[in-house]
Amino acid sequence: MTLRNVLKNGRTKYNKHGLKSIFNGFRRQIKYNSWFEKFSYFVSIFRQFYYRLKYGRSFPDHYTLLYVDPEDISLMVLPPFHKRISRYGNHVRSGSWDISLEDTEVFYYRHRFENRFLTSLDNFYFHNDVLDYLSGTDWEDTEVYDFLVSEHSEDFALEEKNRIDSLVESIKEKGYLSRKELEAKGFKSSRFPCPTQAEVEVNIGRNGEIVFEDGKHRLCVAKYLGIDLIPVRVLVRHHKWIGLRKEVFNASSAEELSENAIDVLDHPDMNDIVSEELLEEL
Repeated sequence: MTLRNVLKNGRTKYNKHGLKSIFNGFRRQIKYNSWFEKFSYFVSIFRQFYYRLKYGRSFPDHYTLLYVDPEDISLMVLPPFHKRISRYGNHVRSGSWDISLEDTEVFYYRHRFENRFLTSLDNFYFHNDVLDYLSGTDWEDTEVYDFLVSEHSEDFALEEKNRIDSLVESIKEKGYLSRKELEAKGFKSSRFPCPTQAEVEVNIGRNGEIVFEDGKHRLCVAKYLGIDLIPVRVLVRHHKWIGLRKEVFNASSAEELSENAIDVLDHPDMNDIVSEELLEEL
């Protein structure tokens, strides 16, 4: 984005939302400053050490990638966790966020909600409109285009369209590559210290629900292109899901497993701890 566009977007935000919007933009710039991100990255290492002490060796590595079918990601969490917690490493959260399902529509998930809950991705206008655009609808005829123009500017809305087009062409040409694979080819794909940081982010509920967190462009394009499996990284796991992982990790035979644990043995987030011997017993 050029300086001219930055100033234009800033002026538009100020006129519509006042000085607070400028302050929030400045806060985001500090948040994504390189020194602050490196500090957050090192904090995540200590957090991982704490989780390993608390949950044992069953706790997953903090940048392990899972490979999932994009079509299996059908829920999203609102508000996204990354609006309030560090995106570095992973986190454990309890509560009812993974079972509180509401029929709430959202354009660009920059809305404020009192409590955290799940909603269908079908309620996410960006998700639906991008798929419609890629299937032939004019970008200017989508509701997301109108929303981006009203919240930012026409230039911003068109930049979003160009970003989607570029991503489609890149994946068609190179295939769907992980960020690490992209960087191995010499393409600097992320501002983060760890390349896997920038994959599509998901959360995992207590029963293994795979819930969208961030990475809307790549997820939409992967669905449109019919990609079978994409790499994702987990930002938040529910406390009870961690308990199921620990149960599976500690089991020496299938007889020791609860029905809930047996039901999720084929979950992508169990691949690193389920033994072949355990699977052969079933």
